[in-house]
Amino acid sequence: MKRMLLLSGISGVLLVFGIFLFASCGGDDDDDIGEVFGVTAEALSTSSIGVSWSGYSGSADPTSFNVYRNASYGGTYEKVGSSTTRSYTDTGLSPNTTYYYRVSVVTSKGEGPAASGPYDGTTTSAIDPPANVTAEVGTLSSIRISWDEVAGATGYNVYYCRDNPEY
Repeated sequence: MKRMLLLSGISGVLLVFGIFLFASCGGDDDDDIGEVFGVTAEALSTSSIGVSWSGYSGSADPTSFNVYRNASYGGTYEKVGSSTTRSYTDTGLSPNTTYYYRVSVVTSKGEGPAASGPYDGTTTSAIDPPANVTAEVGTLSSIRISWDEVAGATGYNVYYCRDNPEY
């Protein structure tokens, strides 16, 4: 639509004027949703990965953070949960598997973009417990413990208790 302004009855006066168009770009800076940054994904066990982030760039107060996961780098990410803190534990995962994550902030203005990435984490390998564990009395002050070697094990922790069978 064409807009027109008619100025009349003006003589001997220098007129300087301009026409300005104002448009809203989604609010002022105080309402900026922003983006999550400092994302890490670390294995917690054979079936869980801890996803955390150090902050977000927006000025709007967050109400929650959404966490998305995919089994491959690209493609569609599925929302696996949300958190009101800066961390999330993803559970029920397969052992020795890499998962990729994206995280977004949610404010009263809506959901921000997913953090650049994605960020990957790999669950730990499932290792079977030692088989054929035996204990033999060595002397009055020693016990000899033996077991079959476990493939993939990088070390063994041996626990004992003197008085409490639940150690």
